[in-house]
Amino acid sequence: MALITKSDFKGNIKISQNTKETNDLDTYINRNTNNILREFIGDYQYNLYLQNDTNIKYVALVQGLDTNENQIFYYDRNGIYTTYYGVVKAIQYFIYWDYVRNLNAKPTTVGIRFADAENSQGSTQLQVNNVIEQRYNLGVELFNCGVQFLTGVDDVKLYLNTITDDGNDTYSILFDQINGKNSYNLCWLLDIGDTFELDGKDYIVLSNDVGSNTSECIITFNEVSGKTFEKNHININPYQDYITSLKKLSVLDGMF
Repeated sequence: MALITKSDFKGNIKISQNTKETNDLDTYINRNTNNILREFIGDYQYNLYLQNDTNIKYVALVQGLDTNENQIFYYDRNGIYTTYYGVVKAIQYFIYWDYVRNLNAKPTTVGIRFADAENSQGSTQLQVNNVIEQRYNLGVELFNCGVQFLTGVDDVKLYLNTITDDGNDTYSILFDQINGKNSYNLCWLLDIGDTFELDGKDYIVLSNDVGSNTSECIITFNEVSGKTFEKNHININPYQDYITSLKKLSVLDGMF
């Protein structure tokens, strides 16, 4: 299923479906979606995303949703509870900006409507730019929230409840939500085969049943039976080797 389609452009990013240029909208959608995601996470993670776009940790990153379609939340470096909405809406704003700035527009009483014929009376470019610049800046704000999430879960601590020796050199870690700390809420970001750090040693996730229980998750890993663990948390870096940076707001007052 496509991440963004023509039908998403409604409300404050409504695009008339009657203009002759609408056939080009798919081109704008594809180009901007690919470019913005690549800018958001870098080439390495972007290529992984293309291969695993339905994987829950990438759904969480891009759409801000867990497997129950609830919004992701996390505690930032200052311990502040933060809801994360993903970057899909940001991409939509950037598509709208890119698409509309290339159209011939005319004003109406309900906002900007775009001319179907080349000789139609158009609004001034400054009027159009003022509108699309505002949408662009809304996209920047949401994009930067995505950057903050991405950097916020880099080497983040997940506080655990218990570690159980299951025998056969296998252990289980139970995460339930701990108030004020990242724990169960970020279990969605651990995929089978991912690494995490516990007591200064890296381990590989063998399984993660976070999707099968709405109140707790259990991950398993290998270690020699009989080991005692000291830490009450693990460290995770679910999006290794990402490259990202904050976008700057436009302060051109419509003068693109």
